[in-house]
Amino acid sequence: MKIIFIGTGSGKTSLKRNHSSIALIKAGGVHLIDCGDGVSRALLSAKISPLDIDSILISHFHADHAAGLPSLVTQMKLQHRTKKLKIFTYKHHVEFVALMLECALLFQSNLGFDLEIVPFENNCAISLGNGMSVLPRKNSHISEKYGETKFSNNQFYSASFLIQIENSNLYYSADIGNVEDLKIFCDFSCDTAILETTHVNTDDLNKFIESGKFKRVFLTHIGDETEIELQKWIAKIRAEYSASIQLAYDGFEIEII
Repeated sequence: MKIIFIGTGSGKTSLKRNHSSIALIKAGGVHLIDCGDGVSRALLSAKISPLDIDSILISHFHADHAAGLPSLVTQMKLQHRTKKLKIFTYKHHVEFVALMLECALLFQSNLGFDLEIVPFENNCAISLGNGMSVLPRKNSHISEKYGETKFSNNQFYSASFLIQIENSNLYYSADIGNVEDLKIFCDFSCDTAILETTHVNTDDLNKFIESGKFKRVFLTHIGDETEIELQKWIAKIRAEYSASIQLAYDGFEIEII
């Protein structure tokens, strides 16, 4: 299996990096985690056809993680997709995803392919088939939204993911709320971690990486204003750990054994 970083930028639009998305590719199956604004063009750069995507999994609905969804489904329609698409979203977001697509005038009756919005439960594994699953756990990333009167608190859900490939585990933080969220899968052994850098500082990353048993750490969700600082930090601490640590970039690929 391999992972391709489709977008590695932060919430601020950048000419250097696209908004958040990664592709999981195994034996011909392609599964996206998140599809931020501009994902359709980013996929072209990564040479991934919208026709080849089997499923899309959304961690939360900030625009830099989900705003590209209607555009991507539109590209599937324009390219005459025929195979079924699954969109996995938290159980209280199913109606929102349907409305989001309908507001973009994307209806099941005119798509030309079946689209299923599949609800997932917190801390219940999502099977992607072919020996691969994703375990979502709620983090505190959008907990500050609690109390918004138009929505119930159970609609404010943001997940980190444990990607399970046969006998290997990969931790993907997605967006987190605080340093404690980094520890959300500490009950699992993970060789590889993909960690965001916008909502946690380098001191906290340093302590977390030091405490773990990762062989490889890849950093993403990188702002233009912090990239140089992160590069200097990595150069400084790289020799201190046995883990390989590096900044991801759009189009970067890693192999998962």
